[in-house]
Amino acid sequence: ARKVYGVGGVFNNLPERVLAFLHERGIEYQKTNDILSVAREVDVWYFTRYQQEYKWFGLLLKYLHLLRFLERVWYARWYGVSDELRAVVKPDAIFLHPLPHGLEYPEGIHIEDKRFLHYDPMIINSVITKMALCKLIFRPSP
Repeated sequence: ARKVYGVGGVFNNLPERVLAFLHERGIEYQKTNDILSVAREVDVWYFTRYQQEYKWFGLLLKYLHLLRFLERVWYARWYGVSDELRAVVKPDAIFLHPLPHGLEYPEGIHIEDKRFLHYDPMIINSVITKMALCKLIFRPSP
């Protein structure tokens, strides 16, 4: 990577240890809370799911399911895959996302937009690798 963009809220952005790692390796970085402001620059997008369990107000909202849902919708709107974002990104940009999906990455989007890499091969390869390791561990060679 030549440049890394960290997009997130004021309290949810690249940690200092990540910035130090990038700086040590001479990789330029830019932090922003406006995803559309950098959309035309990015070649590879990597989205993470909204992790309520790590928010400072998580305990307060633990039993307030409606507010938690509304907060996730807000997060998805500002920091997720929106129609506005898809309209302005590079035509050859690719999108990655860890499982499980959250509101920030619409389910099935990889079917309608080929820029969103399909994750099924990754899952299948993972299962096959785990099966082979189990066989090696639990079935000793003669």
